[in-house]
Amino acid sequence: MPAAADAFEQAIALDPDFSAAYAGLAQALVLSAMWGLTRFPTVRQRASEAIEAALSRDPNSVSGHIASGILALCLLDRERACKSFTHAVALDPADSEARAIYALYDRGYIRGRYDEGLEEMEMALLGDPRGAHVHAHKGLLLAWAGRFAEAADAGRHACELDPGSFYGTWALVHALNVGGDLDVAFAEVDKAIARFGRHSWLMMGWSAGLKRAGRPEIADALFQELEARARTAYVQPMTRASAAFGADRIDDSVRLLNEAFDDGDPLLPLVIGHWRAFDPLRQHPGYKALLERMGWAQPVPPAARPPARPT
Repeated sequence: MPAAADAFEQAIALDPDFSAAYAGLAQALVLSAMWGLTRFPTVRQRASEAIEAALSRDPNSVSGHIASGILALCLLDRERACKSFTHAVALDPADSEARAIYALYDRGYIRGRYDEGLEEMEMALLGDPRGAHVHAHKGLLLAWAGRFAEAADAGRHACELDPGSFYGTWALVHALNVGGDLDVAFAEVDKAIARFGRHSWLMMGWSAGLKRAGRPEIADALFQELEARARTAYVQPMTRASAAFGADRIDDSVRLLNEAFDDGDPLLPLVIGHWRAFDPLRQHPGYKALLERMGWAQPVPPAARPPARPT
């Protein structure tokens, strides 16, 4: 992601009116924070400026409105995010990436309306049936819906289409650990770590599996590892909160969820609303208090879906 951001900056330097480059830059910056490569506050201003530049040059930029929606969600503005995702699809109902993002983020992460989201995701796949990232999006949406076997199949298919995709690997590892076969889950974690290293997202998924397996002592080792790394480098608070929960360190988990809020961790708004692994934590007073801090104690108002994909 940082390399992509640098490339978009070079494109902008060559053509300061290139709307798509600004939109691409904004997405690269925000996603680099979402994936834990950098702190969100360090990229927030430049991402906001890039989105403004993209949409001022091309108000109908689909990628610009997608970027605007992702940034709004990182800023915890769910209604604005939903409007941006919906508008991106309305601008081009045949755009598979816009529809897949709408399906996962609006219908999935924000609203928890999974049947509607999966209808939208199938429309996205009609336009891009071999898009590894779209299948990975589908795998995550299915996992959020609790359909773990199908989610693992979608993640596995994403990996077959793009064997080097960390996102596809994450979709597979996530589905297996949160709700799939634990023997297979732990084998896939081992393979993923051998390939991609001990990325904190892999540790987050693994800790969810360890929680299900009743192995808090191993999850505690992951938690201690992530906490040690966080003393010398940035490690997303959300991933550490998940490891703490897997280790039955409930107070540490709630503390780190609040740290994620204070730090502006973009992973927080993806997970806090409907992530299945946190279902046992939702009745904890500290969890409810965090939703109040975020302004998320109530669901977002209903909103119409965008036009269907043209046949």
